[in-house]
Amino acid sequence: MTTPATLDISPDEHLDKVVDAQTPGRRLKIMDMPHDHLQLILCEAIRDSPADRLSVLGVCFLWRDILSKTHHLWTNLRIVSRSDSDEHFERLMWRLDVQIGRCGTSLLDVDWATNLRPGQTVELFTWIARRAPSWRWRSLVVRYGFFGTLDETTLAGVSDFGNLTTLTLYSHMPGGFLHLVNQSATPNLTYLGLHMVMRSNEFTANTTSIFTSLSRIKFPRFESNSVTVVLPENIKTLITRHVLDCGFPHITSLTVGKPNPFELFKEQHFPNLEYLEVMFTPLDPSITEPLRLTTLTTLIVTGNHFEPLALMILPNLQVLRILSLASEQGSRQQIKRLRKLFLRPQLNLSPTEELEVDIGLPCIALATCIVRMARKTKHVAVRFESKDQKTQAITRVFASRPTPLLVGAVRETTVVAPCLQTLEFRTPIQRTEKVEDEWRLFMMGLVELHRGKLESVKTVWGDDSDTSVSRSDF
Repeated sequence: MTTPATLDISPDEHLDKVVDAQTPGRRLKIMDMPHDHLQLILCEAIRDSPADRLSVLGVCFLWRDILSKTHHLWTNLRIVSRSDSDEHFERLMWRLDVQIGRCGTSLLDVDWATNLRPGQTVELFTWIARRAPSWRWRSLVVRYGFFGTLDETTLAGVSDFGNLTTLTLYSHMPGGFLHLVNQSATPNLTYLGLHMVMRSNEFTANTTSIFTSLSRIKFPRFESNSVTVVLPENIKTLITRHVLDCGFPHITSLTVGKPNPFELFKEQHFPNLEYLEVMFTPLDPSITEPLRLTTLTTLIVTGNHFEPLALMILPNLQVLRILSLASEQGSRQQIKRLRKLFLRPQLNLSPTEELEVDIGLPCIALATCIVRMARKTKHVAVRFESKDQKTQAITRVFASRPTPLLVGAVRETTVVAPCLQTLEFRTPIQRTEKVEDEWRLFMMGLVELHRGKLESVKTVWGDDSDTSVSRSDF
């Protein structure tokens, strides 16, 4: 039985296909639409939500039939069971059977997290060999599972990984699983992510063939940070929690997920580094030697320790982002450390394209930031501290009339941020008509008073809406 849902369609939208010629103006039931049009609408409706997919499947047999035959909707094969009870295992196998029947011959994105008994594991792998062998896997994420010793018979269905493009492991895999991937990997495999502890010799032995095709790799946690790992020149992107004290001459992009000492980022270790996303540990007071990274163009610093920025020499820097941890946003300690950074005489960073400081700062600190770090910058994005929304200090800086705390840093003849073209403020203030009018005047004043190239100013409000003004508004 179909639902009474209807859809208004104008008379010029191909009504000849779906509407009787004698009643061209009637309200058209959505069920009268061509199936290919209905399929597009339904797929869009459920694109981002498994819950919506289940709801739409339950509307009527027609919708269920259309979606069940849309193969690409069912390629995310979740082999997930958090209980080893017979009831849960039977439900898992039934669901996998239904889903694999809906995805046709499409390649699969497998997400694995199982807690099964040995007999259930054997049964699951037998099903995989028959219905979803590993040569059909496009990506594989293993969160936990594969427990126990897996013999060659059990692993018969997971011996060919020729179509695998990404492999992510959160759990150490017994039974030589990584070795199997290493034996059958092809140039299709471009990413390997290892999120567990692993000995360096085991890592090297099980990735020799995998290395030849990768462009990105996530290192496991090794037994020591002093081990040496050699990466081939085709691997350009490295993701790691801890930086090893050895050279990576071919790496151009480095993302570091935990705080690391400033002194590990040596140019001789990373001579071709262009992108660095990092968290620093507190700077050792005995370290005064500057760190030069000649090829670096993008630097993203997250965390609580920003002092190392004062010792960095980055002649080709284009983008600098200083970001807060969600748990530390607006903390006094964080603001205090940034203030100290802005006042350090050694600070000499000024990106040519973009400067973003997504940490709420009082106006004076914010003004100091712009004066010290935006000398060459075209686009600046900064966040206002929630408890201090006064804007006079910022206006005075751009008008080259320094506040008392900025005397010496800004002079009457100085054009602050002379290359600046666009300026963006982010604030937790909720947008109201009165507040928006006040900020519009403030932003127009900045554009009018700035003696450089400033063309537009935008404010992003607490609800993510925004208000903009530009020089063309005058």
